[in-house]
Amino acid sequence: MTNISNMIAPTEFSYIIKTELENSTISWKKIAQAFCDAGDQFGTDSDAFKSILKDTRFSLATATKLVKIAQSDRLKRHADVFSKVHAWTVLYAITTLTDEQFDRLLASVSDGAVVTSSMVTKAKAEKKQLDPYKTIFNIRIDENALRGDLFDGEDYATLHSLIEEIEKLIPYIRIDAIDRFENNAVWEMNCIQKHYDKITKRKFNEAIASYKKHSPEWSTYASNSKNRTKPRIANFDDAADAHAAMLENPTAAFAALGSDLYDMSVIWTEACQAFAKQTAEYAAKANTEFRIANAVTPAETSSAAESPSTSVKLAA
Repeated sequence: MTNISNMIAPTEFSYIIKTELENSTISWKKIAQAFCDAGDQFGTDSDAFKSILKDTRFSLATATKLVKIAQSDRLKRHADVFSKVHAWTVLYAITTLTDEQFDRLLASVSDGAVVTSSMVTKAKAEKKQLDPYKTIFNIRIDENALRGDLFDGEDYATLHSLIEEIEKLIPYIRIDAIDRFENNAVWEMNCIQKHYDKITKRKFNEAIASYKKHSPEWSTYASNSKNRTKPRIANFDDAADAHAAMLENPTAAFAALGSDLYDMSVIWTEACQAFAKQTAEYAAKANTEFRIANAVTPAETSSAAESPSTSVKLAA
């Protein structure tokens, strides 16, 4: 039977553990500062610093994290709050918190408490607020109509003003508009740029073909290419080198081939024409879908496949 007179109170065990945790935290901070000072003196890429890592069996990744602990202003300002932690990794995790997350952690730590990893993780978790508004209607715009320019800026302005009137007339509703219409303008410019790049590449290939056709070296190579080294293409090593140079400076690359095919205004016009053709295809598709949608009965509408669309939500 245990002698009650020899038993140690739980509070004394807690005191011993907390004291050792505090000593451990102090030791880790000293180790962190040592790595920080060594990094400042020798540089973390130096042989001297690498020898320290090898001798102490620390990896560079761990040493880097410890340096962040030593450099942390928030740990220095609140040294009393974080005087007892479960491990050095908790100290490092604290340095990664945003200001808002750090404030939440501070608020959760009681006086003299041991700071744990789970407390830091909880502080990182964002508090999500429930939206009291629920969606009751969706206004959908045909994606093909957008890309086919059948729904333009004037249509958007009209729709926007009507929706604003609804918001003014009826209380307790909120209109959530997405930026899809603005993104469509960016999409248009990206499409034209892609056509421009494609046309430029095609014209450059034509310029290379023309150079080879009129080059004596390439004519000789074409007549007897066996066991012969390919000639250079103008001042380029090969086609890949030529294309790389063209991407960097198309004007100079075309000129090196003696070609006048590169005309920015002409290529831009061709790119816009290609995009206009693409837009017309979208418009035709949107009109086809519109005719089909008007041909189906209300009962069929629910089961008909939906066309791609953009939404404006009405929430109440």
